[in-house]
Amino acid sequence: MMRKQLELFSVDDMYGCIGVKDELDAVSVAAYLWAIRLVSELDDNEFRKVKKDCDAVKIGGNEYFIPSIPGSMNIYKLNALRDCLNLREYAMIGEKYVHHDDEVCRRPSILDTNAFNMARKAFQKYNSEEFCKNDYWIAVPNDKC
Repeated sequence: MMRKQLELFSVDDMYGCIGVKDELDAVSVAAYLWAIRLVSELDDNEFRKVKKDCDAVKIGGNEYFIPSIPGSMNIYKLNALRDCLNLREYAMIGEKYVHHDDEVCRRPSILDTNAFNMARKAFQKYNSEEFCKNDYWIAVPNDKC
């Protein structure tokens, strides 16, 4: 697995390049940028392993560890990673997204849609060529139900 966990932008860069309004926005957008980049690096087998490991993590602390990802992450990164993994799973499955035991014809929810959209636009503008093989999932169209 490719391990280029460099941040795309510093918090200061975010104010100029991406247009965040405050530090909390910058933290959230940075988390989504990190997650988008990480999920786009994964091949299908790595994706399934990370998804399984991430689904097993329990919320309730300051740092989270996922065996298939080196280092720790905060709650912003964990939530962003879960959102991005769910989006990629949705894109892989097609129009039906399985949530718990019910099949629901809807896109997985994103906790911070504004931050995700800002991160997605920045990623597509500055990084999509590098990850063009696995970035199809960030362009999933809106609900068609």
